[in-house]
Amino acid sequence: MREHSTRANEELLLFFFQMDVGTRLQRALNNEQYEVAKQLRARRDQIDEAMEQLLETKGSRSKNRTDVTDVAAEGLRLRTELQRCIDEERYEDAAKARDKLKEVESALHIASEASRSYAETEYGFTLGQVVYHRDAGYRGVVCGMDPNCCESEAWMDSADRASWTRGPDQPFYLVLADTAFWESDNETIVVAYVPEEKLRTPVAEEEAKTVDHPYTYLLFLGPDGQGDFVPSRRLRERYNVARKDVYSDGEDEDEDVSDEPDPGTDDEPDAPSN
Repeated sequence: MREHSTRANEELLLFFFQMDVGTRLQRALNNEQYEVAKQLRARRDQIDEAMEQLLETKGSRSKNRTDVTDVAAEGLRLRTELQRCIDEERYEDAAKARDKLKEVESALHIASEASRSYAETEYGFTLGQVVYHRDAGYRGVVCGMDPNCCESEAWMDSADRASWTRGPDQPFYLVLADTAFWESDNETIVVAYVPEEKLRTPVAEEEAKTVDHPYTYLLFLGPDGQGDFVPSRRLRERYNVARKDVYSDGEDEDEDVSDEPDPGTDDEPDAPSN
C-alpha cells in the first residue's frame, strides 16, 4: 500500500500506551499503591517524551492543543516556584525561575498560534467515518487528521506526491485500512496517511462500510446507526471533537452506544504488545 505510514502507526501505538499506562496509574492511586504509581508515572513520562519527539518531527502545526496544555501547565508551575523563591528570599533562584517563565510564555504564544491554525482547518471527513480511496479502491475508517502533510519529503515522493492536485497543504487523514486490502505478505499493521482529495464516502447501499482492523476496538466504541464508528472518549479528546450520535431509522435514541466499556472492564483497553 503506497500510502502506508510507519510514523502514523508509531503515533497510534504511543497513544495506546499513553491510555494504558494512564489507566493503570489512576487505578494504583485509587488503591493507594503509591510505589506502583511511582513506577507507572516514570513509565508514563518516558512515553510522553517519546510522543513529544515524534510530534516534533511532524512540525508545530500538527501538535494542536496538546502543546498549549503542556506549556500552560509548565508556566503555572514556574509561577508557583517563582513566588515560593521570593517568599523564601532565594532571589538567585527566583531570577532563574523568572527567566524560564519568560521562555515558557514565549513558547505558549507560539503553541497558541499553532493550535489556532489547527482548530481553524476545515476537514471534509470526521473521526470514525468510513471512507474509500478514490484511486486504490480500499476502504478504511478515519482515526486521526492533520491540517497538512506532516510526512518527510521522501515519503511524499513515494506516495505519488505528483498526483496531489492540492499539494501537501491540505488535510491529511490517518486511515485504518481494512485487512482485506492488505498485501498478502504484509507483516506490519497498515495505517494509511491519505490526502483529503484522495478520499470519498461510500456509495449508499452499494458499497460495504464494514472495516476489519486490529486497532478499531482500541479507538472506537462500535458502529453508529449509519455504519460509521463512534470514537472513544480519549480519541475525541485528542482531537477536541464533541461526541455526535447517529441513529438508524426507527432506532430509539435511548438505545445509545455507551461511552463506557462493559461492566467489569477498565476505562480503556490495554495497549497491544510489540
